[in-house]
Amino acid sequence: MDYIIHYDVASIFIEAVIVFLFYMRRNYPTAANRVYIRMVCMATLSSAFDIISCYTIENFDDVPLWLNYFVNTCYLATYNLTAVIYLYYMYVVVGHGNVQKSRKALCVGLGAFELFLLIPTAFTKAVIYFDEEGNYCHGAGFYLLYVIAVFILVAVLVLFCTYRSRLSKQQGYSITFFNIATLASVIVQFFFPYLLISNFIIAIFLILVYLSLQNPDDYIDKHSGCYNSDAFSKTIESLISTNQKFAVVSFMSEDFAYINQVLGVKTGDVIIDRIAYNLTKKYGFKSVYHLSGCRFAIMADPNHYDEVVKDIHNLFSLPFRVGRIEVNLPSLICVVKYPDFIESVDDVFDAITYSFKELSEKGDKSIIFASAQSLKASRREGELIHLLKSAIREEGFDVYYQPIYSVKHKAFTTAEALIRLKSDKLGYVSPEEFIPLAERNGLIIEIGEIVLRKVCEYIKSGVPEKLGIKYFEVNLSTLQCVQDNLAEKLLSIMWEYKVSPTMFNFEITETSGSANDDALRKNMKKLIDCGSSFSMDDYGTGFSTATYLISLPLRIIKIDKSILWSAMEKEEAFIILRNTVQMLKQLNKKIVVEGVENEKMRDTLIEMGCDFLQGYFYSKPVTESEFTKYMESNLMSAH
Repeated sequence: MDYIIHYDVASIFIEAVIVFLFYMRRNYPTAANRVYIRMVCMATLSSAFDIISCYTIENFDDVPLWLNYFVNTCYLATYNLTAVIYLYYMYVVVGHGNVQKSRKALCVGLGAFELFLLIPTAFTKAVIYFDEEGNYCHGAGFYLLYVIAVFILVAVLVLFCTYRSRLSKQQGYSITFFNIATLASVIVQFFFPYLLISNFIIAIFLILVYLSLQNPDDYIDKHSGCYNSDAFSKTIESLISTNQKFAVVSFMSEDFAYINQVLGVKTGDVIIDRIAYNLTKKYGFKSVYHLSGCRFAIMADPNHYDEVVKDIHNLFSLPFRVGRIEVNLPSLICVVKYPDFIESVDDVFDAITYSFKELSEKGDKSIIFASAQSLKASRREGELIHLLKSAIREEGFDVYYQPIYSVKHKAFTTAEALIRLKSDKLGYVSPEEFIPLAERNGLIIEIGEIVLRKVCEYIKSGVPEKLGIKYFEVNLSTLQCVQDNLAEKLLSIMWEYKVSPTMFNFEITETSGSANDDALRKNMKKLIDCGSSFSMDDYGTGFSTATYLISLPLRIIKIDKSILWSAMEKEEAFIILRNTVQMLKQLNKKIVVEGVENEKMRDTLIEMGCDFLQGYFYSKPVTESEFTKYMESNLMSAH
């Protein structure tokens, strides 16, 4: 029989190209990569042994019998083990690098059984044998190999159907092609045994796998050429799973976003390239990871991470020159060590993120060592964000009211609406904790609208009017104030509940005024024209508040409690408070002082000429029902 080996020759050429491309490109050493290259090598050996076996069979009389058995056994072993490795490869792909012990055992068992059949076949004649005329014959065991092959194809098909969501369309096409083409090649070879196309089909499939399943670029950052955050995650996961000690030195520059904005993205890309080049030149590609923006991570020896920290300081101590421009980029550095408190990949990312946030907020140092406390704080922040989103979705916020005493009317004529949050898991959460978090994550806009709706519901009930409440004070966040359509949003909610805008005085802070002066002025004018008023909250805590007294249409000024408390203890602070009140009176502003806690404070402020008093001396913030009862009792006592 004259075998046609051209397809085998072509398959060897294709597989050689794959190996060349594989090692020419910088591949991240994932489990899938390691299994894939073994599958390619096994398929190449199969093609080579297939060609050699054709020669030994056709020249049976000139070739020793033992060599014929050896070559043909090697061909069948490599060909069938390629399929077993393919099954294991698919388990690795769908498991994202992790393979269940039962699946590992299955693959090892299949491979061992095939070898058990093949290795002694020269003596047992179970799989192949040569008759007296030198004809190549199949034993009963040969068909068991077909059964195993069909089992593997079915197993891959089941995997594909079960984990289809984890695979792309291209990956699905590759798997479908392999199953159909393999079955077709088996049928063709059964009827045309001289036409050796099976290995060629495998070679074509390996190319498709390389292009679709492998995706070596998935782990390479296209801008810097370093490994990316996905590769970083897999590296950390691998080190933790094998309990290897390591240190991560991560650094970032807060000014990078500003560089992109002012000098352009191309300048930013050049800087990233410079940083990546210097780091990879020093530590090699395997140790450097570009996580995002100007944030990198370096895998370091836990006993010598201080050398890496020193190198980073040196790198950023000099300006980066881009053309004729010199750019200074101060860096923040975070060190995370395993196994100090780290248990998972998420722990590393959370510790780095929160540590940078802490460094940025404090601003008094450039390096921080991540700790269990920082991880706990990060977890707390994550839980709070989840709680906030859930509270927004399920209306889980409560609005409390704190009555404000009018000196002129000698009664409570207004109240401040304050948001409160409580959960079964975290208990009571202070507004001082969750409001800044909501502002940073863009959730404060929805929360502000929830507060306004709840106050509108209360006003619509008619109860506040009976209690003598003329208006409610509602806080506006900085993020709300920079919205161009803020006034329209607030007015639409009021009109929805048929509540007059005169029932609201909106409190803003100095930060709100500095964020977007034009947008704030426009919104203030629309709301004031409709009857609402504005006050400045936390007066006395900023640096340029006087500017906003002149430039913004503010009717009321709320003096911060810290000013009052200091005035009760220090003469200098008392003089500042008294002169502040006199100045505001001369500007025709109404004055609210918060933090009133005793009669002495009350009498002092009334004597100074303050208009409204707010504090625990009168009432702490209480629920809507408690506020109603408190106001009713005050009305009864007044009569």
